[in-house]
Amino acid sequence: MNTESFLTSDQVNLNYLEAGSGAPLVMLPGWSQTAEQYKLQIEGLKASYRCLAFVAV
Repeated sequence: MNTESFLTSDQVNLNYLEAGSGAPLVMLPGWSQTAEQYKLQIEGLKASYRCLAFVAV
């Protein structure tokens, strides 16, 4: 699992966890949650999906 980042056109840096390959599966943490909470789901799904979990700052 890698931590990646993306710079938006208005210079906002977005960080996310990424693992696996296949169709993208985006995981958005809710209020007071972090991407870390998705690690078990990512481990189970990364064989079939490209899992992306955004890191809330």
